[in-house]
Amino acid sequence: TDYTVSYNNNINAGTATVTITGKGSYTGTKTATFTINPTNASNLTISSISAVTYNGSAQTPTVTVMDGSTTLTSGTHYTVAYSNNINAGTATVTITGTGNYTGTKNGNFTINKAPLTITAKSYTITEGDPLPAFECIYSGFLNGETESVLTTLPIVTCTATDSETAGEYNITPSGAAATNYSFNYVSGTLRIDEPTSVSITLNSLGKGTYCSKHPLDFTNVSGIKAYIISGFDPSAGNLIITRVYEVPAGTGLFIDGTPGVTFNIPVKSTNFYYVNMMKGITVATVIPTYEDGYTNYTLGSDGHGGVVFRRSGGTATSPANRAYVQIPTNMAGARSSLGIEEDGTTGFEGIRTPDTEDSEGDYYNLNGQKVQSLKRGIYIKNGKKII
Repeated sequence: TDYTVSYNNNINAGTATVTITGKGSYTGTKTATFTINPTNASNLTISSISAVTYNGSAQTPTVTVMDGSTTLTSGTHYTVAYSNNINAGTATVTITGTGNYTGTKNGNFTINKAPLTITAKSYTITEGDPLPAFECIYSGFLNGETESVLTTLPIVTCTATDSETAGEYNITPSGAAATNYSFNYVSGTLRIDEPTSVSITLNSLGKGTYCSKHPLDFTNVSGIKAYIISGFDPSAGNLIITRVYEVPAGTGLFIDGTPGVTFNIPVKSTNFYYVNMMKGITVATVIPTYEDGYTNYTLGSDGHGGVVFRRSGGTATSPANRAYVQIPTNMAGARSSLGIEEDGTTGFEGIRTPDTEDSEGDYYNLNGQKVQSLKRGIYIKNGKKII
């Protein structure tokens, strides 16, 4: 009735103008001002920020800011700053209002650890070799980083505690720690191969006992002979020894050969079986005097350049890869020393030349090989053993 009203500069924060214009009984205009205050950023909404993964550089994911249902514009309505946004963990984003907005508001986002693969190296060694120093291969370091950034290096363990038994064993890494990496572990393999040969070094007498956990083949090795003890004459205290060539694993042997020489005996799988009064050991062991109804005898010097088997004292530790003789206790009696007959290769005192009747049929050695020239020893003829 008396005036009309108009406004100017009344949208954005700042000073707005209101103008009244007279009408009816009034004429002219009059102007007044009022203030439009900026909205405080604490009233704004920062939308959820998706997690990112550590990459070695500062992470600056896009931020969406809402004023009610209105999406605001970065640089016009607010500016963005980031902190703690390099390493894995919780990073902070801060918006600072500009123009029609004032104040600050913080939001957060997650920096996940980057995946790092730790693979145990695989190795192949021969039985008896020292175990390798187990190492790892790393895959996934970022930004030129190396294992030096790990706060804890991985521990590498192997199911093999020594290299004495052939087979395949797992090598497993574990226990690493780092600020910015999570870990994927990949196991490796330790393969322990059987040796192709076994070394035997004879003492100054050239005689000893031996036992291998591998099957051995003495057939083509000169300078050394292997025997088992196949019998015992309790009335005379004599041992019956038999030369052998292909020897199953774990067989106790009496060895005779060139003193002080090391022989490499091939490892060879064999199906032979021997009735043997010698018992082999492959680890250092105290050999008892009596064992399961047997009296045990160990090899020693007779003081005259020869060797004898004496009743075990039951206290001293025998080295690994040795053998001893077991004689039933009811046959051993009080006898404390058993001598090895030295006058022949096998202990046999003679050989009878086959006559015409005996010569019918071929002779074979104990390995089944046909023999053309007979020497002292045991042969097979017509399915029977011939001395």
